Amino acid sequence: IGTDKTGASTVGRSTARKEYHEVISFLDQKQDDREQQDDMDSLCDSETLCPLTVESAYRLLGIPATSSRNEIRTAYRKLASRYHPDLLARSGARAQKMAANRMASINDAYRLLRTQRA
Repeated sequence: IGTDKTGASTVGRSTARKEYHEVISFLDQKQDDREQQDDMDSLCDSETLCPLTVESAYRLLGIPATSSRNEIRTAYRKLASRYHPDLLARSGARAQKMAANRMASINDAYRLLRTQRA
């Protein structure tokens, strides 16, 4: 178990730092994927967004199409707590913008599935 100058344990901080870097790496990869898709997708131009389908909403939330309302809500909350832009307030404008884009996609997917299941 490591300690800092004050003698406090650094175990929790190293775990949080590792998770933070994983999130940033994931967001960077998703942004790269999104940019590649935009380049390849002839149906969508840079001025408009591709329509979100029910199937892609389930994929985005990482759940099967047979998921219940509770499973949809749980998946949404898990992703929201992981990718909320406020969590990356100190990480710079680029990371915050990517997190905001990701969170907007998560919100759209949740809204679509919630209204579809109503």
